[in-house]
Amino acid sequence: MAGSYYTAVQRILGQVNPGVLGIFDSKQTDTDRISFVRELPYVDNAFQIEFSSTQKNLSEAKKWRDKGNTLYQSKDYFRAVDCYTKSGHFAPIVLESPKENSNDEFTIALANRSAAWYQLRRFDLALQDIEASLYHGYPESLRYKLYDRRGKCHAELGQFQQAKEAYVDLKNYLATTETLEPKKIKTWTVTADKQIMMMDDSLSSKQSTPLSDIIENETLKAIDANIAKKLNPIPQPVKEPRSTVLPNASDCLEIKYAPKRGRYGVAGDDVTVGDSIIHEYPYVCVLSQDHFSTRCYHCMRRFESPIR
Repeated sequence: MAGSYYTAVQRILGQVNPGVLGIFDSKQTDTDRISFVRELPYVDNAFQIEFSSTQKNLSEAKKWRDKGNTLYQSKDYFRAVDCYTKSGHFAPIVLESPKENSNDEFTIALANRSAAWYQLRRFDLALQDIEASLYHGYPESLRYKLYDRRGKCHAELGQFQQAKEAYVDLKNYLATTETLEPKKIKTWTVTADKQIMMMDDSLSSKQSTPLSDIIENETLKAIDANIAKKLNPIPQPVKEPRSTVLPNASDCLEIKYAPKRGRYGVAGDDVTVGDSIIHEYPYVCVLSQDHFSTRCYHCMRRFESPIR
């Protein structure tokens, strides 16, 4: 039903005349306004919902992955996550008996998103993407990256046994792969051996609880709080004093009316950049089409990891 709401609004507005607008403007409450609009004869006909779905498109998948890579390189990890998600939506995928390389675009989108989640310290989500990417056939020549990232994620979570197993998987992969140059195999084997030794040391010292419980680090706490705020931001308090006319607005906001423009707001006092002058939850709402792939249609909250 992508875009159907906006199309319906345009159909309705195309049939509204000044008389209808005048009656609408005379209503005193949102409930009265909604009831009035619902009784207009052309409203129901305007909402002819046409269902559609995202079509798989390899070029679109690559386009969004490239955009995600650019954002990742500039350390804009949140927006990179969204781009990799869109890449995954467009990427073709074969679920049963896939041929070699048939799912490359899809699995690379997941793998790249896992890297962004790692940078955002969402190790749980990074691990989910890593497992899904490997399950669906991540390219053989690149798997050492995911084995290494899997180990790092488990280590950060204090899961040292799982981290060790990840590096053992990396070492086994390096011993059998025919897709990497000997020099790279040697370098990564040394890395795997070092990490296995480190995990053994951690296990022998019985540090089995998550690192967040072991290390009191205010910087990490601040990072986690900032991530939560960006995922579902909380509006800033409205500038005081409050309006006596509009309970959810600041007193500095004045509502005026002009016959040709209708109601509109103006600042009746100085407003500083960053001031919140009105905050009101909508009577009804619909998700913008730009956010269909990243937010829930019902509650509008941001998905953390919508494809796996």
